[in-house]
Amino acid sequence: LARGQAHLMAGQHAEAEADLTQLTAAHADDKLGWFLLGGAYAGLNKPQDAQRAWCRAGELGHKQAKGLCTAK
Repeated sequence: LARGQAHLMAGQHAEAEADLTQLTAAHADDKLGWFLLGGAYAGLNKPQDAQRAWCRAGELGHKQAKGLCTAK
């Protein structure tokens, strides 16, 4: 998680996507991992993937992600 977050903060979205995809595959209930993955996808101009990740984080209880999830 820390490495993916560091990549994201450094603007290294592809590296963050790789780390956070691996993290969320191994820990499907990691709400922060899903939230950060949404940010990586957004930085890579993948809005549909970002929405899916943020909605998943919101389902898991991440409050900020709930506000970003616009899926109906």
